[in-house]
Amino acid sequence: MRHILRLPPFRYAAAMCCVMVLLLVGPRATGGEMRTWTDKTGKFKIEAEFLEVLDGNVQLKRADGQTISVPLTKLSKADQTHLRELARKNREQDADPNNPFGLGAGGPAPRGPQAPRQPLGMAGAGAAGLSADDFGMPGGGSEFQVGDEVEVKDGLDYVPGKVVGIGSGGTQVFVTIDGTGETESVFAREPWLRRPGGEQPGGGKSTPTGSVGGYELTAADLSGIRRVVPLGGGGGEFTPDPGADKLIAAKPVGLSPRRGFFEDIEAVNFTGAERAVVACQGGEDMHEKSSTVEICNLATGRSEGYLAGPPKLKMAAVTASGKRVVTVSEIETFKYGPLQVWDVTGEGLQHVASWQGSTDKNRGQFEWIGWLDEDRVLTVDDNNAIAWAIDGEKIRGDYQIPVRNGARPAFSPGGGQFALPANGSVDIHSVATGERLARVPVEGASSGSQVAFSPNGELIAVSTGPFVKVVAIAGGEQLCDAFAPVRGDNVGLAWAGDQYVLAGGRDLIHVGTQTVAWTYEHSAQFVRGAGGKCWYFLDDRHSNQRALLPFSLPQPGVTPVPEDQLALAPGAQVALDLQLAVSYNSDGDFRGDVEKKLTSDLERAGFVLTDGANATLVARLTPGETETVEYRTWGISRETQSVSVTKQVYELELLVDGQSVWTRKSTQDSPHHLQLQENESINDAINRVMKPTTGYFGAGVPARVVKQDEAERRKSEISLHGLQ
Repeated sequence: MRHILRLPPFRYAAAMCCVMVLLLVGPRATGGEMRTWTDKTGKFKIEAEFLEVLDGNVQLKRADGQTISVPLTKLSKADQTHLRELARKNREQDADPNNPFGLGAGGPAPRGPQAPRQPLGMAGAGAAGLSADDFGMPGGGSEFQVGDEVEVKDGLDYVPGKVVGIGSGGTQVFVTIDGTGETESVFAREPWLRRPGGEQPGGGKSTPTGSVGGYELTAADLSGIRRVVPLGGGGGEFTPDPGADKLIAAKPVGLSPRRGFFEDIEAVNFTGAERAVVACQGGEDMHEKSSTVEICNLATGRSEGYLAGPPKLKMAAVTASGKRVVTVSEIETFKYGPLQVWDVTGEGLQHVASWQGSTDKNRGQFEWIGWLDEDRVLTVDDNNAIAWAIDGEKIRGDYQIPVRNGARPAFSPGGGQFALPANGSVDIHSVATGERLARVPVEGASSGSQVAFSPNGELIAVSTGPFVKVVAIAGGEQLCDAFAPVRGDNVGLAWAGDQYVLAGGRDLIHVGTQTVAWTYEHSAQFVRGAGGKCWYFLDDRHSNQRALLPFSLPQPGVTPVPEDQLALAPGAQVALDLQLAVSYNSDGDFRGDVEKKLTSDLERAGFVLTDGANATLVARLTPGETETVEYRTWGISRETQSVSVTKQVYELELLVDGQSVWTRKSTQDSPHHLQLQENESINDAINRVMKPTTGYFGAGVPARVVKQDEAERRKSEISLHGLQ
């Protein structure tokens, strides 16, 4: 299967990065010389240029320009020896620090502010749940230590040796080969390096040690970690945790201006109602790796510290006291480094400890990090939510909760409970012990749902596709089901008082009437609820001003929408009108599929499908703009091909007496990436990917639609100038 990447001008650099990544899968050509290649029987020969070894196949380019793939095992012994020597030469070149194109180039490993150079560690023993096997080293750290017996890949075979040194950043190790006495620099990962006999390191009672990004990893103790099993919390027995998180004298926090055009806001993370941290990375240069951490006091409206952070910062969280910060950085492209804890001092961030905390063994990615209290960090990855206890330089696993696909937690107002969404339910856990206190059935919920506790801790709001539901934790009664799409994790759900839920920072839902009572237009990158306020992170590039602004919502004058101001409500009769440019696709009766889907959506909303009704749902599919798109193949050849792609425009519109009361439009654009199937051209792949699909008509329609004039009256704008 070939991979093709779309190349608009602004994606050219990224595409080249993808090409370079794929070049590293095996031996690489050092020249462009032709060679006579022979199969192992000696009967067949060919003149060709070597390109690469990929998935056990040798890629060769013939004199006529055609590329062929030959299984490595079918080549002659002489050709296999040639490839073995070529692999050895490539490793030596990559390890040469004077080679600007080598894999070991790039200068010294990044060091965070106030970084100590001494190892930080402690011995660990025995864990019933997690072990070292669960923690990979995708962030560039080495799981090997000086003195380890290893095997080095030597062409097609492995030869035994011993680790005699660890390279900068831990991505390479130095191995003395048994018998020859030669010392080689080797990548510290499969397939270049492995344990004897292919044995994987594991069974350990602590997280892996080594070095990542210039920091020695602490061996976090897993011996006493408790695995929380999905039991308990039944019978409706639940004690809410309202706490004191009602109202605070919140003030706007003016933030430091951008350091340059290429600075990105990586995270805005709140800890209770006390503090927030803003993490940024980049600057004037598009390759800038430096970062900043800004700590905000929400009660005083002051920025308490604008500090240099570790390079390539991706995530950060601050304790409620503002005395400690935990961070995660990108160590390699698309791969994340360890957790790092820092003390906040007058001189900046002082490094305390680093440890490998992600059980995502592929990329080391975390979905969420935050503080449970002053001494414990909660991390969530694709597999587990783990609470880590921090005692000076010592790290200990406290409890582990299996999760799926990186569910993001939401905390109760009192801070003693947190909710984790799952498929069809939301689990409520104790912050202190991890114990599951309740399981709340929520139809349509998934691990990607957003969740928010009500101020009294008795209810949760949950996003389920384009709908927001409000459910009682004790008993599971559903109190609200409103149409209010939440787009993105950073602008999720927040309660605005006891009767309203803010969805996406935009739609203010009145729980009792299940209707959007007010709409706030905004351009905030992050919206959060804390301390009884709705906080908007606003960034104006033109004036280079940015701030965290708290709003007390709903503002005076907001009231629920009365029934007589609804254009449509459950029970109304609605007709269906399909205006589709395409009736059939490669899957069959497209028109029939659309009719079936939209009929189901109307019935879910409580409407009665009736021909000739004065209300009509119109579905349109029309051809959009035709554009010429360039695609480049991944790998050595990097061929470019231009194709014409016609966009598809999907539109839904609700009409009442011929007047539009609600619309939604989406466009099927040309794909950024294609996977060509066997014997498939790019044009064939475009036609396959761009075939009409019902998914672009969305996941539902609103059950309660406010009249247009009334809806326009119920709108405001939120910006750096305030609420208008």
